[in-house]
Amino acid sequence: MAAVRFSVAYACVMAALLTSRLHGASGVCFPGCDCFMQDFNCINQGFNITMLSAAIETVPDNVASVAMIGNNVPDVDAFLFWRPHAHLRRFKFSNNRIETLNSFTFANLQSVHDLSLDNNRIVSAGSNLFRNVPNLLSLNMSRAFSSISTTDISAIFSGTELTSIRTLDLSFNGLNDIATSNTKHVFCWMPQLEELMLSYNNLHALNFDPKCVKTIHWLDLSYNNIHYLSLSDMQLLDNLDMTLDISNNPFSCDCYGKAFIQWLQNGDPYRLLNWRNKHEMVCHLATPNSFEGLSLFDVNADLLECPVLKSSLHSGSTSWGIIITVLISVVLLTGLVYKYRWGIYYASYKMYFRMHRRNYQKIGVTFTDPVNEVVEFEV
Repeated sequence: MAAVRFSVAYACVMAALLTSRLHGASGVCFPGCDCFMQDFNCINQGFNITMLSAAIETVPDNVASVAMIGNNVPDVDAFLFWRPHAHLRRFKFSNNRIETLNSFTFANLQSVHDLSLDNNRIVSAGSNLFRNVPNLLSLNMSRAFSSISTTDISAIFSGTELTSIRTLDLSFNGLNDIATSNTKHVFCWMPQLEELMLSYNNLHALNFDPKCVKTIHWLDLSYNNIHYLSLSDMQLLDNLDMTLDISNNPFSCDCYGKAFIQWLQNGDPYRLLNWRNKHEMVCHLATPNSFEGLSLFDVNADLLECPVLKSSLHSGSTSWGIIITVLISVVLLTGLVYKYRWGIYYASYKMYFRMHRRNYQKIGVTFTDPVNEVVEFEV
């Protein structure tokens, strides 16, 4: 009897699971998509924007997670969700070859906590892009952009109070400077931000507004273009309680980076900063070059020197070459003039006499040519 009851219960559960798997808002899961319990996934189907919009329209109201991955929707210039989904918590919109988003793309997603836009090709995004997703906790934009400037970053985030966000990933986007005058205050719109990933960009410095990064506990700046930290950056970090990764940057171990290296080695005992991957913080270029490849924590900062720029050497050698060439030319010319001075004098006198003879002939004066009486002397 117990076995029968177990069989009936098992059959009921499987029927419920099958029903949940197959039935969407329209009664049947959209072709090519996978509907299971509270998940709605359309993965690697190559949908265009029309097919993708049609699939989203069938998402049931009780779904908690939607994944639209591996499709082909370069221009997303309208709403994706035309009605609110109060139970939706996660939306993965990754690897869809997206190039354009507008300010209304994420309308009706007020309940979403986790949004992923990674691995796209975004070149244009509307201002205040996330104003309709105010309850975000995590935003993944790793490899999201094909081309992005700091002005674009400022426009995307500024004015949008993401007061709940905890994690932001902007790695692999080729960012040159996240903290110019336009974007220096961008993280002030994220007062609860705890984890900020900026690895694999082209950043040269931090320059964050100190008031905007006090809550960050994990900052990843590895694999950027940082040669050394400025005095203002060091002062900023002295007052933060965080774990920082700036490994695998092209650090310069010379007189310019000396203050930074000394700051690293002479850590303030009250400093709350923790280093991640310290062993991968090494000298990329060094003067003297014997320090290249050495850990920044092992370099003898007192022996660091200023590099001699190759361009200056080349420019200096070129200038001296020109000066020497001109001096040699002057000496040679002077010698030639001195050697043939009488011949030059004779030729000049003869030319002078002929010019004057023509002037006398015009007024009828007979003039005897005395040039033949000139005697040349060999010296």
